[in-house]
Amino acid sequence: MQGANFVGMVIMLLMLLGVIGRRLGDAGLGELSVQSDVVAEGSVERALNGKQSNQAVRLHKCVYEALMRLLLKDFESATLSFPAVNLEQLKLDPNQEDFEPVMNSHEFREFGEQFHVYV
Repeated sequence: MQGANFVGMVIMLLMLLGVIGRRLGDAGLGELSVQSDVVAEGSVERALNGKQSNQAVRLHKCVYEALMRLLLKDFESATLSFPAVNLEQLKLDPNQEDFEPVMNSHEFREFGEQFHVYV
């Protein structure tokens, strides 16, 4: 019975991706995804409709990441309480040794809470 629940959830997720893709497809998401080489031109319609699950998930993950980067950039320029950690260095050269202490620092958690409120 649990296998049926999982399949049902996957189908619902693909339907949701299809709804989002159809809504944003008219806003130029299809052309943007082809021009940025996220989805091939012949596959873009099916990816936007949620029919090709791998491409649909990849497309929506890329869009989400791009939007979050824009929000973070705007937040960084709008806030005065930027954490004392060197996030620029982590953006350029992320490695586990430097990454974990930053993520576990009090300043970064506070920064994350402020960003959550901002969004």
